[in-house]
Amino acid sequence: MNRIIPFLIVALLALPSISRADSFGGGGFYLGLNILDMSELNNALGSAGYSDFKDNNLFFGGGGYGLVFDHLILGGSGGAIYYQEVATAGVLATLRGGYGVFNFGYSMFRSSRYHLFPYGGMGGGGLQLDLIPDAGEIDFGDVIKEPKKISVLTRMGICLDAGFEVDFLIPMGEDKTGFGGFMIGVRAGYLYFPTNTSWKLADYKVPGGPDTWLTGPYVHFVIGGFGGSGPSEGRVEF
Repeated sequence: MNRIIPFLIVALLALPSISRADSFGGGGFYLGLNILDMSELNNALGSAGYSDFKDNNLFFGGGGYGLVFDHLILGGSGGAIYYQEVATAGVLATLRGGYGVFNFGYSMFRSSRYHLFPYGGMGGGGLQLDLIPDAGEIDFGDVIKEPKKISVLTRMGICLDAGFEVDFLIPMGEDKTGFGGFMIGVRAGYLYFPTNTSWKLADYKVPGGPDTWLTGPYVHFVIGGFGGSGPSEGRVEF
């Protein structure tokens, strides 16, 4: 999962370049907060003596979009939550997760300084829970002679995304062919996993696991750039 996310982000950031020549596009990196419901996972781990994972999760990611046919927005976004660690006697539990979605939306308002649009999306993602026993003071030779058992539990599924984005545009240059500049934006939305897949250990299903997903509201700040063709000053579209 962690190998897919960087590739997805690079691909999504390239989306504005494939939009129609006389249209508008933007993209950037995301930093924000995803609020998750960790209660079921914490209850399951608490029975074994683990402390609780936090509901508030720091998010890193990126995305981009292109404006086609005047108002239609096509693009995508993705990223990962910053990992959390909790422990019990002799075992460290690490939780991480990520997702990527293809977005579509409708440009409600765009001027030389602002762009506002709602969006929806569909994609996939999941969680990974690593249970790592305390190996004590060992060296490389000890490990290859007697490997320690690490359990990696994963849960993957389809996700739906919906929200609003407002971008503040800072023009940096314009010529006869187009314009461009910096972009600072805010995305606020809700991510939902409708599937009911099981946790897995390697390729084996692990029944009876907690129904915990990356489902929940989020707020992401966007830092990036924008570009388009035609004059930027005085442009107001509804």
